[in-house]
Amino acid sequence: MPNMGPVIASFYKIVVVHISKLQCLTFFPLRDAPPPITAHRILPIGYVNGCHFIRLELTPDAPLPLASRTWERYCSDVASSWATLYVDQMTLFKRFIGTDVAVVDILGDSN
Repeated sequence: MPNMGPVIASFYKIVVVHISKLQCLTFFPLRDAPPPITAHRILPIGYVNGCHFIRLELTPDAPLPLASRTWERYCSDVASSWATLYVDQMTLFKRFIGTDVAVVDILGDSN
């Protein structure tokens, strides 16, 4: 998912949320400004049993994982406002999970 998340988010202009035991990331489009919040679509995907991707259902105010570092590095100025719209949900996720979460993305950085 770290390789395809940015591609899916950018092509369909949606928010992609990846949840698994090893990694949780949110991907936003890299080049497009966000539409009005009422038009946002979120595609939450879970990776289970080490071999299956399933579509998840999230409540509208569900906590969201932090944005991919790849997105943070390469998003355009216009696209950077995506994360601003979800900062409360990402902060809530971080509060629930804690600071000992590995964030690994396509470039292989970890934190």
